[in-house]
Amino acid sequence: MQKITQEVMSRIEASQGSDVVSAMQKIAMQVLKDGVSCDEDFERLVGAFDAQRRTLELMRLLAGATAGVGQDKVDALKVAVDFTQETLDMGVSHVLQVIAERSIASESLRLDLDSLVKVVSDSFDGNVTFGNLNYDSLLLASLTSGFGPKLADMASGYEKTVVTINGISETFPSLRKSGDFPSDRRILLLQLHGCICFWRDRRQGVTAKLSTDIVRDPEIWDAVRSGDTNIRPMVVLSSRHDKAQQVLEQPFNIAYEKFRESISTSNAWIVIGYSFRDAPVNELLRSEFLKRSNKPSVLISTYGTDLARVAVEQAFGWGAEDGSSDSWLTISRDGASGLEKSVEWEIFMGK
Repeated sequence: MQKITQEVMSRIEASQGSDVVSAMQKIAMQVLKDGVSCDEDFERLVGAFDAQRRTLELMRLLAGATAGVGQDKVDALKVAVDFTQETLDMGVSHVLQVIAERSIASESLRLDLDSLVKVVSDSFDGNVTFGNLNYDSLLLASLTSGFGPKLADMASGYEKTVVTINGISETFPSLRKSGDFPSDRRILLLQLHGCICFWRDRRQGVTAKLSTDIVRDPEIWDAVRSGDTNIRPMVVLSSRHDKAQQVLEQPFNIAYEKFRESISTSNAWIVIGYSFRDAPVNELLRSEFLKRSNKPSVLISTYGTDLARVAVEQAFGWGAEDGSSDSWLTISRDGASGLEKSVEWEIFMGK
């Protein structure tokens, strides 16, 4: 995240100047808690502008409904909303373009990911659901390669959408408008916070899953930043407070509802590379965990010692009065690569 953030800030500075970067940082700091920095976190830097946009839009609606407020003030607020949206589009496009460029796995890394998802999927009977928070398409590529006809994701298999990109109209799979996931696909991928491939046509209101070849073409990102296209990427990239609102919108609400349904019936939860700082995800995990009298077995895969065991317990609503968590919680601290060959995996599978 730090490297992506630094690259994003460098690109904004190269195209807009250092004063713009400085102003964006100062605005972001206004919506952050004291002592929290946005210098190494693109979500905090860019997400602040979604919060500002939502506030300004409400102010515009307030002005329009308030007696005695002239149309000139309503129009001025509309200009401010539009400018904030343009700034948000610029930041989001730079973030996702960097991710698109850097999320092309080398052969060795792809083999590690392929091995992990195959073992995870083959180790359990019935359905296996992957809830992904990353914006890249690496997990999608690995699951598609390994499971093909057994896999379903957020794109509809039968509904298509025509999207115009740089004057050329093409047909792509539509994003699901309801939880109509096929019952014959045992592997499910839910991109809870969107993906570099998820796009919406603001004028027509349609959503689609574009190909990775298209989103790795710099021209589509240049068009977003210049305002020469009506399509925009669909990702949850907001302040922590506004994420809770954004995930209530389609298609994220559909992904969350299906994910909740999946974990409510699963006795084995594997959490890989998650910092436990997304409030909507934490709420979902905690609420489903606390409902269960017989707790699911949980395997946490992290790297290093930053994520303390007590922090994980608290995230699931497990307090000191509940005693030891050894019966349900296993933590691996060596990263995801080779997780399926680790001692912790064996312990988890034995619970």
